[in-house]
Amino acid sequence: MKKVLFSIILFLLFISPVKALVGVTAPYIYYYNLTDDKLYYEENSDSKISIASLTKITTGIVAIEHITDLDEEFIITNDDIYGVYDLGASLAGFNVGDKVTYRDLLYGLLLPSGAECAKALATYAFGSDEALVNEMNKLAAKLNLKNTHYANTMGLDEEENYSTAEDVATVLKYALQNKTFYDIFTSLTYEASNGLTLKSTLESANRKLGYDLNYILGSKTGFTYDARLCLASLAEHNGDKYILVVAGSDIDSSHNNNLRDTNEIYTRFFNDYSYRSLIKKGDIITTIKTYNNKEVNFYAKRDYDYFLENDANIKIVFDGDKVLHKDVKAGDQVGKFTILVNGEELYSEDLFLEKSIASKHIIIKIVIGVILLLFLFREYNIFKRKMKKKRLKRRG
Repeated sequence: MKKVLFSIILFLLFISPVKALVGVTAPYIYYYNLTDDKLYYEENSDSKISIASLTKITTGIVAIEHITDLDEEFIITNDDIYGVYDLGASLAGFNVGDKVTYRDLLYGLLLPSGAECAKALATYAFGSDEALVNEMNKLAAKLNLKNTHYANTMGLDEEENYSTAEDVATVLKYALQNKTFYDIFTSLTYEASNGLTLKSTLESANRKLGYDLNYILGSKTGFTYDARLCLASLAEHNGDKYILVVAGSDIDSSHNNNLRDTNEIYTRFFNDYSYRSLIKKGDIITTIKTYNNKEVNFYAKRDYDYFLENDANIKIVFDGDKVLHKDVKAGDQVGKFTILVNGEELYSEDLFLEKSIASKHIIIKIVIGVILLLFLFREYNIFKRKMKKKRLKRRG
């Protein structure tokens, strides 16, 4: 996959993902401009990984699209959340006997990442975990997520519960188009109908760090020892909206490296990077002289836009023929141009001659020569016919 906009080419060393962003612990990154529909940066974003509670993004949007009345009330029973408290998963705080709505459970699912909310939604609205998981996999197929499969609604570590940073971003992009999901995802707190106050896990984590996170509109965190620390977020800066997914961030005593990585990536790119047009469609990429002292221009067939450091040293170099000889034909490769950023190759493309460079004078001479040959051939045939008539007369 070649989607990297600014980084050295990434390789896999055995099974360890390669890191390119210094100071960021997450090995899986997908950074996308939602407003312009453009990928700005990625690292190992198509690698299959455990995604922990980022799974609940899919759980949430599938439930929202399935449930007719989100404000329908029911009482949580032991069957609704059976076994959840033994999993060691994060909980929103609902208990057996609580009178709640589907909307309460959705906020509990996406803000404090309540496992009991996923279980209750699956049992009460779909009839079983398996039924909801089946619908989640249908959505994955609908969105053409070839590297995603769900095995549970909570994001528990299972061999068949996996996705990629890119696929998580794709699901989030889809889900954010739903107003109900957007409203829940972008909330910091919510008071459930039973009086329980639900808070975003991002806000809870940031109390220890003290970052200014006003630019982050909404988020979903995740953690298991297999998935490590994950975070999918929606941000806004200078009028543009962005989706960022980081996964596999280092685990330490604070359990906040997913937030540190997210803040570092956003602030670094907001301050030090910009989307730049290096070559516009129709620009002259290079000019090559011909054997008869003419010049041939080679034009860009598209725009070459990249997300780069503001102070990046950019060079566009051509490597190929210095002079086009008369035997070069249309369609022949004459060289290639390369875009270098800080001395590293960002992109290269072969250049081909579109039209023959043969001199017009030579073409004219060839045409005249052909006409002359045809004339001589005609005259020869006329001469042959005359001679034949003379021989026939002599015989007669």
